[in-house]
Amino acid sequence: AITFKSGEQLFWMDGNPGNVVPDVMTACKSGYYKDSNLLCQQCSEGLVTNADSTGCEACPFGKVPVEDESGARTCEFYPIQVGVYGPVTSVSTAYLATAVAFDLDFRKNFDTAIRDRFGPPVVPVPNLNPNLRIKLQIGTSDSNPDLGVVTNLE
Repeated sequence: AITFKSGEQLFWMDGNPGNVVPDVMTACKSGYYKDSNLLCQQCSEGLVTNADSTGCEACPFGKVPVEDESGARTCEFYPIQVGVYGPVTSVSTAYLATAVAFDLDFRKNFDTAIRDRFGPPVVPVPNLNPNLRIKLQIGTSDSNPDLGVVTNLE
């Protein structure tokens, strides 16, 4: 405990006086909550910080907890993984170009950075759910089935 003489005040780094630690100095990153001692504790597996950072909760329906490199967890919509598999490198690279063009054009429907860089989608998707996330995975067999299985699993 810190004791001050009467009339003395503690000044925090932001210049404000007070004898209570400011909330900003005990803020916890996402995926952590503030316990009764104002220490950050990690939420249990599969949970994220609640709105006031005093506990943890499950993600809302349709979202899953995603943890970044620092351990922070946020709720994000579960991505749908779409696979394209074929003899991409041995028969024709046009297969690969078509798959990449499809992926870019589809992402233009919801990714403003891609739309700004490459223009509007060639095939617009009307009434697209703004929360939909689709990831394209491309695998090549190179006309060799064993190689194809490996590239598609990576």
